[in-house]
Amino acid sequence: MSIVGALYAWCLTKHDFPELGYLFRWAYYPMQVEGWLHGRLDLPIPVSDKLLALRDPYDPATNGEFRFGQLGLHDLTLFQKRVYMYWGPTPALLAFLPWRLLTHTALATPWAAWFFTLGGWLACAVLLLRIARRHFPAVGDGTLFMLLLALGVCNWAPILLRRADVYETAIAAEFFCIAVAWCCLVEYLWADDRRRTAWLLAAGVAYGLAVGARPNCIVGAGVLLLPLCLGRREDRRWSRAAAALLPVAGAVAALLLLNYLRFGNALDFGQRHQLAGVKVTGSTFFSPVYVWFNARTYLFSPPRWGDYFPFILPPSDRPMPAGYAGTEGAYGLLATLPFLWLGGLVWFARHDRRLVSAVAIVATSAAFALALLLGFFGSATRYELEFAPALALLAAIGVLAWEQRSAERVRSRRLGRAAWGALLLASAGVTMGASWEYGGFFATTDPATHETLARAANQAAIALGYAPASALQTVELEVKFPTAPRPTNRIEVLLSTGANGNHDAVVADYPADHMIRIGFVHGVSKSFTPPMRLGDSAVHLLRVTLGSFMPPVAHPFWRSTDPGVIQQARSQLNISLDGHEVITGTPDLFGNPRARPT
Repeated sequence: MSIVGALYAWCLTKHDFPELGYLFRWAYYPMQVEGWLHGRLDLPIPVSDKLLALRDPYDPATNGEFRFGQLGLHDLTLFQKRVYMYWGPTPALLAFLPWRLLTHTALATPWAAWFFTLGGWLACAVLLLRIARRHFPAVGDGTLFMLLLALGVCNWAPILLRRADVYETAIAAEFFCIAVAWCCLVEYLWADDRRRTAWLLAAGVAYGLAVGARPNCIVGAGVLLLPLCLGRREDRRWSRAAAALLPVAGAVAALLLLNYLRFGNALDFGQRHQLAGVKVTGSTFFSPVYVWFNARTYLFSPPRWGDYFPFILPPSDRPMPAGYAGTEGAYGLLATLPFLWLGGLVWFARHDRRLVSAVAIVATSAAFALALLLGFFGSATRYELEFAPALALLAAIGVLAWEQRSAERVRSRRLGRAAWGALLLASAGVTMGASWEYGGFFATTDPATHETLARAANQAAIALGYAPASALQTVELEVKFPTAPRPTNRIEVLLSTGANGNHDAVVADYPADHMIRIGFVHGVSKSFTPPMRLGDSAVHLLRVTLGSFMPPVAHPFWRSTDPGVIQQARSQLNISLDGHEVITGTPDLFGNPRARPT
């Protein structure tokens, strides 16, 4: 527990860097608690009269200055001149309110996320140990130790904690509560008749709290009845079904009452009045059109590889379905974490009825969570905590099944351990790489540690021949531009660097026949040359010197180089066409994770 807890604490985003501009959201849950203690259901945050005076306060094109900044209201619900949280109250009830009452101070939101993820891992660890002792007694302690670490790394918590914001805290609380519900449901399978109802009641309470954190998980509440369905006919009593479902019904009733008291409508959870980055009103939140895109995003999209630390990049962008809001760095888990493949090994334990029932509980819960995400109009890496822990737990049970099966065959057991150990090592490496890469938060919040790791890793990559030791400074392209008729799609990307939506690019624009403008694009900002007439030459020489081509600061290429020289080299821009300089300057540039541009 101390190892996983320390790992999660190391991954945890520091919460003292206001220069990122939007982290006032970390105060939402503490301010919700303050509102409760003063008899209010809204947040004690002032709402600007200028925001209320807008023609449409919910239009993201006009309300940006009020959503971000020191007193930003991003993603809060604005209703009748007050702001509310649409996130469920469970995190506040379980962590923020008790902390406030005991210490008279506000609990930092990242540490609440740490508490919930560690608690969720601990519940999964207890469940795995109980399963091992009851069904796989031949498995040794060393194997169990490695599998417990696998549960802590392959559950995607190290990535979620890298940006432990209000969103992640709600999801972490859901994970904790559902993991506790799994434990209770599996204990029901093993308990004597007198205690079974109590275990179902405890599972219902835990699942009800999960609904209070993330109301959407109500769709998976049917898993509470699965032990009754899989058990003996005489165990299927109405009293036991009621014990499992009544706490969930109570949680739903409490949420509906909260909605009514806040918005005058029990079915209004606040998202219709959300100050979001997209226009929520009129959006189609769920549609079968999104299913295949989300399935590829969450399950089958492999990571990309960079030439510099941390070497891992989110999957490539793909065309999105109509009405889709966007994706935030989600990885295809089956293509990213090969350890999860080992869940198929539970087949070797298919004759153990109670174990099959336990596996069915975890698998069904994951299936419900994933099914809901597949139909949603957006995807994000934080949502993967809703099903990744179940996949990791099933994989660990699969390893136990293999270890038990091969206990008498020394050669098979050694080969099997080498195989699943390699898959675990690869999965752990990719997980930590994805955590270090996620949003640049590691480099921003802990620059000293990031630089130390980056220097060592980049040097090792060069020594192994994975990455080049030299740097590309200038690119020369022989280009044949269209002259007449001009392209219908006027702007054409000639060269680009960067990743994850942060791109620098050299582009060509064709304002008229036989005319061209060369442009430079940095993120969403664009600058162009005046229109130039194309000469008679069929092939033109484009020469680009761009700071984005250069390696990151923590690269051996810059060893013993003055920091001022590094800064100058990494911020230069010079573009010439047929020997004539057309664009020059020192603009802001994004880093390039690869040694060559696209």
